[in-house]
Amino acid sequence: MTGDQAPKYSDDIADLRHVMVNRILAGVTLLAAIGAPISILRVFFTGWLPLYAVHGVIAVFVILLWLLRKRVAYRVKLIIILILFWIIGVAGLFTLGLVGAGAWWLVTSALLVEVLYGKRSGYLAMSAVAAVVLVFAILFVSGLLQLSVDTNLFSQQAAAWATFAVGAVLQPLIVFSAVGALQGRIVQLNKRVIAQAEEIQLLADTDELTKLPRRHVAYDRLEQALRIVAREKNIVAVLFFDLNGFKNINDAYGHATGDRILQATADRARSCLRASDTIARIGGDEFLVILPGVGSVDDATLTANKLVAAISAPVGSEESELTVGASIGIALAPEHGMRAEDLVNAADHAMYAAKKAGNNQIRVAESTPN
Repeated sequence: MTGDQAPKYSDDIADLRHVMVNRILAGVTLLAAIGAPISILRVFFTGWLPLYAVHGVIAVFVILLWLLRKRVAYRVKLIIILILFWIIGVAGLFTLGLVGAGAWWLVTSALLVEVLYGKRSGYLAMSAVAAVVLVFAILFVSGLLQLSVDTNLFSQQAAAWATFAVGAVLQPLIVFSAVGALQGRIVQLNKRVIAQAEEIQLLADTDELTKLPRRHVAYDRLEQALRIVAREKNIVAVLFFDLNGFKNINDAYGHATGDRILQATADRARSCLRASDTIARIGGDEFLVILPGVGSVDDATLTANKLVAAISAPVGSEESELTVGASIGIALAPEHGMRAEDLVNAADHAMYAAKKAGNNQIRVAESTPN
């Protein structure tokens, strides 16, 4: 991954969080618009409670925050949302204890923290929630706090149940929906990251000009072929060739023409090979061919002759045809070694022997002494 891509992924994650916080804020605004009036309607059954004032103030504040959302950073909005959840939760526990949905708001705040900032932050938030609930439990059990409403009468009121539905059902549903949307966006981002990683790997493995594999890919495939040789007792041929006269053309006609020669060489060489064979550009005008499962040196030589004939054909238009030749060295496994580096070196030495013999020549490496 390049240095300029890492910040981009970081920005993508920040954007995901921003989108999620805005969705939650939209849901909380909807809850405020619906839930606050329903909550305050309970005054006819319970009398005025400080909790209703809290709900009314929060509703006005949330609606204002929604109207100003584009001017507020998402981190600030998230902090405000978490504070509001805690105010509603603590006020609910203080006023209604287990009868209300205060604990739901606290638990949901911990869920948001974990989703947005990881398990450790979520565990800390949930520990704080557990501690607060435990304190209220002790206060109510010890009699230091008492409910200010008749629970039986309270549970018989439609407004009370409507408030519970908003706080304990609709509120988590909105949050879970936002979490689900976040997960979906993360999956999409992950797919994009994987695709970009594969593209980067392809660029690392493939020569940009000829679209052939690079040296390390060829060596890896050769090592795989050699493992099969040891197991099935067959032959692998390695052909090393470069282009005769390429430097003169490159110097006389420019790099663009030289690039066209290299591309034509790659295309023509591919047409001479089987699907199981590999051709790689290993630098400049040097190429490496791997022929797994050949029957004999004659089969490798036949392929080398095809390569020479294809590569030496003129390149360009009738007015400016250019021609290069190819010198090819051949090494065989296991005859010339069972290590990729040894075989490539043997084929390279044989290629230089072919070059000394003249243009478009082929030579087989000398046998390794026993």
